[in-house]
This record gives sequence, C-alpha cells and structure tokens, in this order.
Amino acid sequence: MVVAIRIPRRRYSHQVFEKVGARRAQAIAKVGLAVTHSGAGWRVVAASVAPTIRRCPAVERLLETGAAPAAPGDLLPAIAQDVAPIDDIRSSAHYRTRVMAQLLYHDLRDFWGKRA
Repeated sequence: MVVAIRIPRRRYSHQVFEKVGARRAQAIAKVGLAVTHSGAGWRVVAASVAPTIRRCPAVERLLETGAAPAAPGDLLPAIAQDVAPIDDIRSSAHYRTRVMAQLLYHDLRDFWGKRA
C-alpha cells in the first residue's frame, strides 16, 4: 500500500503552457506545449504532435546550449527529431510543426527578454 509520495519542489525561473485549438472552449487541441526551466534544466513537452504526449529531448538539448534562436525556423530541426505529427481533420502535420515552432520561439523570447 502506498502511503505517501513526496516530490521535491523546484523553483522554476520559467514555466508556461499553451494550447492552440479551433475555438477557445474546444477541449481538443491542435497543438499543446509546456515549457519549464529550473536548476535541473529545460523540460519541453508537446501534445497533439505525436500519438501520445511527448517530451522533446532534442529541443531540450538545443536550449541547454543557451543560444537563443533567431527565428522560429531555427527550432524546426530539433522539433522534427522529437515529434511525429499527423494530418487529420483538425490540422495538417506541417501546420502543427510550424505552430509548435512559433509557440516555442515566442515563449523563449519572453523568457530571455525577462532575463536581459
């Protein structure tokens, strides 16, 4: 029997979750993205861009270099290693990948802008 689970608290210097959907009230996302930064490093998790929610280790490694991307397109090679979006009735794979890059780029720009 499990009596307790203890998870150490971390101080996050940055954390954000974003969801893109057809309508604000729609539960189904076209793209979901969670980004955190703490003393343990970057954690990036994407939803609706693979069969299951997926952590993005290639994107995390890119962010650990500390180099801010100059444009959303700079993130695409790392994103392509981590996700496998599909074409369906909600969106195309191309659209999902591009939206993920845009969301991530703007989240990072906000993060690095606050640290400057």
